[in-house]
Amino acid sequence: MKRLVLQVAVSHIRHHGEELRVVRVDRPPRHFAVGASRHYYDIHVDRTGAVCLAAAWALAKHSPRSLVHVPIRTNRPPPDSPEPAPTLDLVLLHASAQFRVSDWKSVRARSRAGLPQRIELGTIHQEFPSTDEADFGPTSRPSYPHHLRYATAAETLFITGSVPAFEREGALLRAFVENFDGSIAGGYHHCAELWPTLWRPGHRRRIGPAGLHVIRETGWALSPA
Repeated sequence: MKRLVLQVAVSHIRHHGEELRVVRVDRPPRHFAVGASRHYYDIHVDRTGAVCLAAAWALAKHSPRSLVHVPIRTNRPPPDSPEPAPTLDLVLLHASAQFRVSDWKSVRARSRAGLPQRIELGTIHQEFPSTDEADFGPTSRPSYPHHLRYATAAETLFITGSVPAFEREGALLRAFVENFDGSIAGGYHHCAELWPTLWRPGHRRRIGPAGLHVIRETGWALSPA
């Protein structure tokens, strides 16, 4: 199993009197696009895009003082995508950073340059538990704080959460990547669904407009990891 690797550019920016670290993924895959539909934020990926997403997710989990920026808003969605342009950038960050998404446009403009760096993470098995190992039980408690939150600003989707939230929901991304190729021959829909809302005791999680839908796209040529 290969390690997750990202080529990035790192910028340190003064923001409201504190240093903000922006880690921008350098040359992200072309077949990796984010759009907003009626009920979800849709992330369209081929296999290379799926691995890049998992790597950025793992990096965000390990980097509580960083904004992990995947600049993909100029990527085109797959040919059969129901979502119209424009597509969105992606930023993953810790809730503890207390970053206001309304500040992103000015921060992004100041982070165009950066120090090139190669970041090597663990394998996807090392970075995330399996779906059997992940503990979704506590999310049924009304007071449980570790949920992902989604927001948009300046042509960017923000995924915000704590270490437990990125770790737990990362199990669904791991399963998505692991099973990416297995269902291709059957031609059926393959996806991961991540909701920001609480589990309601005795009920399934509600589908709302802020749900995250990661979709394997067969409209693009598949790429090796």
